[in-house]
Amino acid sequence: MTFGRQPTNYCKTLLNDSLARVLREDWKWSMDLATTIISVFFCFSSFSQFHGMITHVKIGSLCMKIIEYELKRYDLWQDDLQIKQEQFLRVALSLLLNLAEDTHTELNMRNKNIVHMLVKIVDREDNELLLVVITFLKKHSIFLECKNDNVEMSVVKLARLLPSDHKELLDATLRLLFNLSFDTSLRNQMVQAGFIPKLSSLLGNQSQQLSMSILYNISMDHKFRSMFADTNCIPQVRLANVHCQQSKTHTLASATNDIQELMHEKQSTGAMPSNAQLICNGLKMLMKQALKLKDALVMKMIRNLSQHDGATKHLFLVHTFKMNPTESEKFVVECLGTLANLTIPNVDWALVFKEYYLVLAYLINLLHTNNQ
Repeated sequence: MTFGRQPTNYCKTLLNDSLARVLREDWKWSMDLATTIISVFFCFSSFSQFHGMITHVKIGSLCMKIIEYELKRYDLWQDDLQIKQEQFLRVALSLLLNLAEDTHTELNMRNKNIVHMLVKIVDREDNELLLVVITFLKKHSIFLECKNDNVEMSVVKLARLLPSDHKELLDATLRLLFNLSFDTSLRNQMVQAGFIPKLSSLLGNQSQQLSMSILYNISMDHKFRSMFADTNCIPQVRLANVHCQQSKTHTLASATNDIQELMHEKQSTGAMPSNAQLICNGLKMLMKQALKLKDALVMKMIRNLSQHDGATKHLFLVHTFKMNPTESEKFVVECLGTLANLTIPNVDWALVFKEYYLVLAYLINLLHTNNQ
């Protein structure tokens, strides 16, 4: 290069194409050699009168060839490095996950910023590695300090994992989100990241219970309830509720728990007029279920729906309430409360009570019993 910077040597050097030949033959074997020779020709290229000579020895074409080769080699190196690195990370994190069975050891890992490392790895694409990472994060999420680390690092990165074709990864992600959904700030992040429609889309598959539990926690914040109207969440919950009653694969205890969870979610969302309209689209199904099973919890949701003004009120007059003295007091209270909410103008209530004669008879019998 020093020789090439001396103008008196330019012509002599260019006439001798030895540098070009060495570059052409040996550039693959030494990056330093290729860089040095090309730097010499770069010095020559600073003078336009030598451009023709540089072109004559085809340095420009050779530079293009070298650049293309190096870019391809970089991609191959990067892919190979990523594969080897992800294999190492998967094994190393699995080892740490096993050691984290000891609570003291787990807290020591937290003090060494393990949560920050795990959140950074969530960007990777390998499902097996992600399964270990999400499982690790879920284990840490039960600790307040680790949960606060997740608040700082944000849960937005988890959005891309929903939905997932990898069942175990999907299940682990939903369990992590469920643990985190008890925190108000994290629920806000979930909503802003678009988790409501993502979780609603999972209500029709095997992840239904976990998805519904997370949605219920989100619905605890009144400001988010109106967002449920823009998804298929409410119709899916309604169908799932009926399915839980009809399915013979559920035990009685698990079916009861499912229904209670479903109804609590519907009650909290049924307070919004837009959501009420959606649920009323399946009112016939709900009424049939409530009256058949004498379910006070389902009837309570129907009562909540009946308090909204508009076209929805007229739908309740189509269905007949059938009560008798053997009904539970809670169920009767919800039925009467529903009727009390039907403040519809220009309705012939004499005709209504003629239709609902069992209700009137029940009230008379109840008053007579209390007087005695």
